Amino acid sequence: MNTNLAIEINDNYYHPEVKFETNLLESSPIYLGCNIWRESLLEKMMDLNTDKFFLITDDVVYNLFGNELLEYMNQKVSVKLIKLPSGEKHKNIKVFNDLMEDLFDNNVTKSSILISLGGGVVGNITALAAALAFRGIRFFHIPTTFMSQTDSILSRKQGINSFYGKNMIGSYYTPLFNFIDTSFLTFDSERFIRGSFVETVKNGFIYNADFLNKLKSVIKNDFNVNQEGVFNLVKMSIESKLPIMKADPTEKGLAMILEYGHTVGHAIEKLSYGKLSHGESVSIGMMVAARVSEKLGYLSKQDVKEHLDILSALKTPTRIPSNIKISDIINRIKLDNKKDMNGIRFVVLENIGKCINTDGSYMIKVPFNIINEAIEETC
Repeated sequence: MNTNLAIEINDNYYHPEVKFETNLLESSPIYLGCNIWRESLLEKMMDLNTDKFFLITDDVVYNLFGNELLEYMNQKVSVKLIKLPSGEKHKNIKVFNDLMEDLFDNNVTKSSILISLGGGVVGNITALAAALAFRGIRFFHIPTTFMSQTDSILSRKQGINSFYGKNMIGSYYTPLFNFIDTSFLTFDSERFIRGSFVETVKNGFIYNADFLNKLKSVIKNDFNVNQEGVFNLVKMSIESKLPIMKADPTEKGLAMILEYGHTVGHAIEKLSYGKLSHGESVSIGMMVAARVSEKLGYLSKQDVKEHLDILSALKTPTRIPSNIKISDIINRIKLDNKKDMNGIRFVVLENIGKCINTDGSYMIKVPFNIINEAIEETC
């Protein structure tokens, strides 16, 4: 099976709008449907009091459907287009600064509203621009990738990368709303969707063992990548993360468990130079985190095997590529913002569905020798 193929397009599939309340610090509902944008997006925009909208997207998304969307919006409201270069390598301070200058060159005001149309890169850059322009202006997301629809837009964290690592520069900021239309996912490959679904699997491991059992069945028997199947996967993914976000809208307590697998995952993603997606890198990072949890005396070998079995069934990588050196991974995680001189703070599983909480913190200090051993076993 070629998992690099795009998902099966079925223009006849339609799912009416479903509304999720997020219970964040500010009202920020999620509107989810399939093939709904022509019937409800413009109505939501016209309800907003603004002098102008700025549609911020990248070249790839614009060529796919951004132009059609822009023409649709401009029927009723004033929308200015700004295009960014596409790709994770452009999620940096230069592109962010260029966007800020474009906004001010085009007379952005405190009343303006930014719209991000794209994946997590466009979403993060746009949201950070909204957070910092005039100390905060309004924005909303129209995510167009599986990862952004199911993971990145559900967080108030808005960040860009630095030379030292992912999301080192950022802020917390809340969108007016998130408008998710799964018909925009028709250019995502099956490989990318499977990689992105790793975050959903992670949510089962860290918070809900019963949900994880449901995921096993879906992955083995019902992982369909036609439009109806993908809509159901997106809905399931949102439902897996929302309870955590509702319980901790500040993302500084319980929501820290969402970092499971990400410390090593971010390092591997950086060192793969684009060959592994974020989700694929987190898949490997979760295997390392599971082995760390075992070495600290919490998880059993069977629990580690459970990680391996589910991720293997999902067809995501579970081993560190041979061209990535252990020393490079260690050096990269030493740059992590959760480090100190004696080790690094990890999210550690107590058992399947529950993370360790020590003195009110879900970030447990782990010595570097334990991390090194877990990484070696994942090579």
